[in-house]
Amino acid sequence: MIKKKLVAKPAKPKAKLKPKAKLKPKAKLKPKAKLKPKAKPKSKAKLKPKAKPKSKKSEVLLNIGCGITLFKDFINIDKYFTEEQLRQGATSHTGPCANALYPRGASFLQADMLDLPIDANSVDYIESMEALEHLKFCDVEKAVAEMYRVLKPGGKLVLFIPDMDDMCQVWTERIGSGAPFGPEDFFQMVQMFYGNQKHDGEYHKSCFNETYMGLMMQAIGFEARNIRIAHCSHGQQVPKIRGASASPAWDSKAVLIIGFLLIEATK
Repeated sequence: MIKKKLVAKPAKPKAKLKPKAKLKPKAKLKPKAKLKPKAKPKSKAKLKPKAKPKSKKSEVLLNIGCGITLFKDFINIDKYFTEEQLRQGATSHTGPCANALYPRGASFLQADMLDLPIDANSVDYIESMEALEHLKFCDVEKAVAEMYRVLKPGGKLVLFIPDMDDMCQVWTERIGSGAPFGPEDFFQMVQMFYGNQKHDGEYHKSCFNETYMGLMMQAIGFEARNIRIAHCSHGQQVPKIRGASASPAWDSKAVLIIGFLLIEATK
């Protein structure tokens, strides 16, 4: 028998599969472009915690010994006038407070500065303009101690009072110059020393200088490093002071006839 030769069938080529060309997985997913996780929260832009709490109480401001000049946004305190008298004077220009200034936003409390009906550590800022000289000398320290009592820690006290050293200098320089006082000048100087004396609250009973005021305020409790005393000498323009400078009664271009002490102290 003749055996037939077996011919091996050729294997099918692998080129038909091409698996890698069909899948292309990386081109389809692109995960980073779709998710963008950091763009969604925006928590800081929405919350703004510092802009929300507008419930903070406004500052408590006192104008002690205000007389007939009340300051806007202040609690104005005086012993000798009633609120009715001040409002009458401001609107109809009659009565004992005929030239009163009672601006919108001001409030008034009739009280004695020696015994303020105000809680301790409750006031942010106090101004007392040309008021302490109307007290008996033995009461001055009591009045400033009351101001210290009601101030909050970190609260500020501003006093504007006649400077006795400067007043004496003005007097002696005028006498020494050989030019006598005319009637008007003399009357003006006398008022600076003794007040206009039109009613009980307009008598000057005390005098001050830098040395006395500095020592007294330290004795009350103010620390020396927190006390600043500036001399506003005669002939200078009146200084800028927060509440007073905003009042029409305070002429920023006026020149001082006598010297004053501007005292700023922080509790």
